[in-house]
Amino acid sequence: MPPFMLDFSEETLVKNVFKQRLWERGAQGETREIVNSMFEAVHTLDPEKWDTLKEYHGSHIEGHNRAMRKLREQRPTLRQLVAKNNNAQADVMDLDVYELLMDTVGKLPKTMWDKAS
Repeated sequence: MPPFMLDFSEETLVKNVFKQRLWERGAQGETREIVNSMFEAVHTLDPEKWDTLKEYHGSHIEGHNRAMRKLREQRPTLRQLVAKNNNAQADVMDLDVYELLMDTVGKLPKTMWDKAS
């Protein structure tokens, strides 16, 4: 067992350490590398559990939450979403709905790290 597991509970690792340093935007280089090594260490112990936790708390969740909040508040029509994504000529039946939602209502604003690069 990795030594840091004696200092942090699994809940703390998932909801705080991994979330803030891996799955949310803005974590910086070396910190991200160290925490990624920590994640890889626990992942080797039980890949199924840590894959499931990553699925429920990973980097995509912020975009999902933003998309659901905007859908609930704005109630856009499919026509508005397709027009907003510049797919007006596309056949609606062939559109990737997940991609459409994430590119329109789920798109995250740029962070100061994104703006700097």
